[in-house]
Amino acid sequence: MYSVIIIDDEQTVREGIRTLLPWEEMGFAITGEVVDGEEGLKVILGSKPDVVLVDVRMPGMTGIELIAETIKAGYKGEFLILSGYSDFKYAKSAITLGVRGYLLKPIDEDELYGYMNDIKKDLDQKREKKEKEAQIEQETEKNREKARQNIIFNLLMKQERIEVIQNEIARLNFDYNYNTFHVIILSNSRF
Repeated sequence: MYSVIIIDDEQTVREGIRTLLPWEEMGFAITGEVVDGEEGLKVILGSKPDVVLVDVRMPGMTGIELIAETIKAGYKGEFLILSGYSDFKYAKSAITLGVRGYLLKPIDEDELYGYMNDIKKDLDQKREKKEKEAQIEQETEKNREKARQNIIFNLLMKQERIEVIQNEIARLNFDYNYNTFHVIILSNSRF
């Protein structure tokens, strides 16, 4: 499930958004509702939701100011702006900040569904990419550990010439500059 936070000073808008789409069926959970930009900033930076639906005009901090502050703080989630105004100035600012969409109130169910569906596809791709990168990193670390063990074995058993072993150490960027090595040899054969 991807997390969604709604930031709007109108309770009826927040309730309407909550009931407008089958959020859970789509893979989203509404994890918070906030009434103003300043509180919204705290919630976003604290919980790092995947998606934020934010009103453009609110008391205190506007939606545009909120988005700019979260980006400045390093937040990388997706934003959809909600607005009762079709003012080009707001839309231009939103585009500059990389906002995914600008929805006019009353919110069109199909339009919101389309945006959320596109966002989910992108989030799924990002998650899949992270999982693949983690798997590759894990495999790389396993291979490095096997290579490290192989080098130590070759050093102990003198299976390879020292130049070959030194080249392998350099190639893999291992650090074997120690004055002392402790080695334990285990064998299950009886003496």
